[in-house]
Amino acid sequence: MTKKMPIPRRPVPPKPISRFENLAQELIEGSLGRLLGGSVTPADIAARLTRVLEDSVMNGSVADTYHVHVHPLDLEALTTTYPHLETELQSLVLQLAQQENLRLLATPHVVMGADAEMKRHDVRVQAMRQRREQETTQLRPENVVAAEIMQAIRDLDAYLVVDGRHHISLDRPIMTIGRRADNDVVLDAVTVSRRHAQVRWRYGHFVLYDLSQRHGRTSVNNQPIVECVLQPGDVITLSQIKLLYAEGQTAPKRGARHAPQMGEAETQLKPTVDEEL
Repeated sequence: MTKKMPIPRRPVPPKPISRFENLAQELIEGSLGRLLGGSVTPADIAARLTRVLEDSVMNGSVADTYHVHVHPLDLEALTTTYPHLETELQSLVLQLAQQENLRLLATPHVVMGADAEMKRHDVRVQAMRQRREQETTQLRPENVVAAEIMQAIRDLDAYLVVDGRHHISLDRPIMTIGRRADNDVVLDAVTVSRRHAQVRWRYGHFVLYDLSQRHGRTSVNNQPIVECVLQPGDVITLSQIKLLYAEGQTAPKRGARHAPQMGEAETQLKPTVDEEL
């Protein structure tokens, strides 16, 4: 009786998600991995972002905007330890798209945000497409995009006014405000948190984020906020300290929110960046 030869099985091709995850892992272990320094939480964000990117593939293109939601305490730890994490995650999206020959219909954006209803160490990522498919744009080198962002910031010429006299230029995409000496704007007041707030460039505007983790300690024009797009003339209150947000040399724009008067004696500052007096 002759034995039947076993029929060789064809190798099962890897699922698309596996291909994406393998490629993402290589990128994470490269430049992004060095930035993360082996920290688990940022690596989890990168992995989750990769899965959502793969799920967004449609007609050869992927989503260009990703909103990453984490617990407020996790967001504070991430933005403090890894201030350039968003930029590195945007680079990850760009590299994944390029290496998989997928189109991005706009420059990729990754936006970190806090959600108090989430559990610690959980990550939620939402993908969006900012432009219709017929409005396809070519991918541009990262240094070109970064240069355009810096030029837009210079053109806006935004700054914070302290004590009605000191001008602190908002000349970078991310600036932190708080009591600790390593903040970009240092407020010498015991009522201010060590890392109280952050101002970040978002889609042509500066946005204020509360990092104090205490409701009501950060407000704009007497309204408590978690995040708020700043407009010229807005008065930012951090505990009892007040800062005025302004742009250029002109008066507040038409339609700006009504802002209360700011007392000069309420603010103290230890600037860590060059400023005009």
